[in-house]
Amino acid sequence: PNEPLGLHLSWVTHWMLIYPALIGFYTLLLSWVASTESQPGRFSHRKLLGACMLSLPFLSFITTPLIFNHHKADHQWSFMQSAYLHSYLPSNATCFYITLAITTIWIFLALKRLNSSKPAFVSRALAGFCLIDATIVAPFSPSVACVCITLFLLALLLQRVTPAT
Repeated sequence: PNEPLGLHLSWVTHWMLIYPALIGFYTLLLSWVASTESQPGRFSHRKLLGACMLSLPFLSFITTPLIFNHHKADHQWSFMQSAYLHSYLPSNATCFYITLAITTIWIFLALKRLNSSKPAFVSRALAGFCLIDATIVAPFSPSVACVCITLFLLALLLQRVTPAT
């Protein structure tokens, strides 16, 4: 009744805040490397960066079923329950697993490029935003996930014309 701007946010759960946090963390990690692009030498925290970046798709894997089943999951949630919760995902689970695999592989390949070139990593990681988005929306809307993957491919194409787009 007295909601600001007439917004009714009763449907928002605390689990949903993890997705914006994932995007924010990805942005911070990418910015961390980008801030050292002009400095000579290799990025000195590659292992920490790799562990953090590769954990992002994993966190999406854990939290997605919790969003779908927030009314079933109690406060005694454990890691093992996540595997069982995935059986409650809607039929879009296949799209989710495919985008999760593509995103994880892309992050791994981008991190491999970091060994030889910071700008190459930054370019790949920028395009990877679209894949992170695809992973997040895939369980909710496979068609939107396909749009995100198409935008990822477009970003790669545009990077041939203008680097780091």
